[in-house]
Formats: sequence, C-alpha cells, structure tokens
Amino acid sequence: CALVFPLIGLYSNQTQAQNCTTLYVITGNDGRVYSVNTATGAKTLVTTMTTGRSNVAVGPDPASLGSTVFTTSQMPSGSAVFKSNTSTGTTLPVQVNGLTTNPATTGATAGFVYGISAARQLIQASPAPAANLGTITGDAIWNGGTMTGDGFFNNADELFTVVISGNSDYLYKINTTTRVASQVVQFSGTLPGSYHGLAFLNGKIYAGEAYTVTSLLSKTNKIQIYEINPNTGQSAAVGIVDLGSSGSLLGIGGTSFPDIDFATCDVYVPATGPTCNELFGIVASTQSVYRIDLTTLATTLIT
Repeated sequence: CALVFPLIGLYSNQTQAQNCTTLYVITGNDGRVYSVNTATGAKTLVTTMTTGRSNVAVGPDPASLGSTVFTTSQMPSGSAVFKSNTSTGTTLPVQVNGLTTNPATTGATAGFVYGISAARQLIQASPAPAANLGTITGDAIWNGGTMTGDGFFNNADELFTVVISGNSDYLYKINTTTRVASQVVQFSGTLPGSYHGLAFLNGKIYAGEAYTVTSLLSKTNKIQIYEINPNTGQSAAVGIVDLGSSGSLLGIGGTSFPDIDFATCDVYVPATGPTCNELFGIVASTQSVYRIDLTTLATTLIT
C-alpha cells in the first residue's frame, strides 16, 4: 500500500495538470503555467514550458483525441509550435497573440489549435503544417476594430474573440469554415484596458490584463482577472494574480509585466432564449404556449 498510494497520487496530479475545468495562465518570461482561482487570484504551478513561452492553448491532442495537451509558441511570425514541450515541426506563418484549441473530441477539426492575426487572418497552428487559412470577414466594427487575438470555442465549432472599436468592446463569433465573423454582444461594466488573455470557464468569459506595480524597493507583476457574462456582456473585476517581484533596489532593472495568455478547454454552450422581436402567448383551454414572430407574425408551439 505504501507504494501504491504515491503512484496513485502521481497519476492524479498528471491528469489534473491538463483539466478542461481549470483556468490556466502562462507567463512568457519564465514559461510557467499556473492554474488560477478566478475569484481570489490564487495560483498553483502546473508545469514549466522550456520553449514557446508566450502563447498557450489546452485541449485534445489532434493526433490522439483521448489525451489532453498544452500547445505553446512565441508570438512572432516564424515561431516554432510545441506540444507538451516537444516541437510539432511547424512554425507560425504570421504573428498571433494567443492560441486556442478547438475542444471538440469528434469532427474534422477536433483538437486543432488556432490563432487570429492583427490583420484578421485565421491561423491554424496545429497540427502541422501550420497555415494561414485566410482573412475573416465581418461587419464595419469587425473590419475597423482592433483584434485582441485570443479566444474560445462553443459547441458548434465556432471561435469567439473580442474586438475593440473606439471605447467599446465587442464579442464576435467566427465560423471557422466560412471565415465569417458576426457580433454577439457589446461588453459593459468594468473592462480591461488591454486583453492579455481570454478564455471561457463554467459559464463565464475570463479576460486577463497584466500590469506592474513599482515601489521603492521592487517591481511586482500582477494580472487583473475580469469575469464577463457572455449573454449580457456585463463585466466585473474579480481576482488578482500576484506573479511576484522582480527588479532591484529602487525598482531599477528587472522586467515589466511578462507576456501572458489564458487557456481552458471548457466549451461555451450559448443560451437559447427569447429575443426582443417576439411575443409569447398562452391558450388557456389547451395550456399551449406559442412564440409569435412580430415581423412575420408566424407562430410556433413552444410547450
């Protein structure tokens, strides 16, 4: 028993290290991947990436969908792509500021890893060969806004990302087959000044903004976590991740906040509910509820 229990514990830690119900963050200066408590910001070291330390994605291994792996890279064009610290033999065709795995375990693109370039191009980073799949088209806000780069998937193989236009932030969904983006909701409330990570977990969107606090004696790198309701767009600041101090006496030297990226492989299941262009009515004699489309006046039996 003394031998069995440590082995069980080791196996358990390895499986937990890549868990779809966990929010992960990578710190680009040292390649450390932490699991993060979204409410408190408390972090636990999961693994350390020795290569490809700026972008991270987690999800099924496209070569073996029963396994869950971390995929990492640096951001610039030509950066090598790694799977669990091992080269995949391919490089990014253009710069991307975040990687996201399609968490589906069935289908032609299950486990594929994607990024979005500043020029609105959909990039396949894994499996090899990496490829620029083409420009994503959309409305005026999409075409004129600033891409944040990171994202997450829903249960219909659609990739979600945030676009900043002026002082407004919008959630868009992208059909990865047609490369067409459509607006989902505008965010409101307390929002990041910059999006340094984006992921979906347990019914909420989580965004991260890295920053540095400088004192007389040191610099401390931190991440503010924002929790966003995907249905209403309402956002609030929640936990703060403390990445520790850097620098020297009088705060001279050291590094400013590192490149960071969020990752989960939780699947966003959009809510299906009424819109503002519908009326609902009940027929008392049959206890039947109907949906009435106010444009076409068509009726649909609901229940």
